[in-house]
Amino acid sequence: MNNKEDFLQYKPVHILENFYVENDKVVLVYTYNTRWSTFMKWLTKKPKTKYMHLDELGTYFWLNCNKDKTIENIIDEMAIKFKDSKKSMETRIFQYASYLAKEKYIGFI
Repeated sequence: MNNKEDFLQYKPVHILENFYVENDKVVLVYTYNTRWSTFMKWLTKKPKTKYMHLDELGTYFWLNCNKDKTIENIIDEMAIKFKDSKKSMETRIFQYASYLAKEKYIGFI
């Protein structure tokens, strides 16, 4: 099995549990808690809390990260719902899920 096939079989799960839905879209809320990040936020005068407003695609993906569905299942559903090709949706979701995992907002089982 190659990396793409492996990725499609992963089941995404939330690591970041702090989020809410506003106007049918998800807003992720991340608060910097380490001493280093708190110091850097103070030094650069940036807020301690970061809000990430997801679009319709991001919201759909986020709400389906529930341990029950594989990435492939979610992509299939999204391709139908958003009237896009599976190939195009795979590319978008691969990049999006990789970003969310890098930021430690989601993990995979």
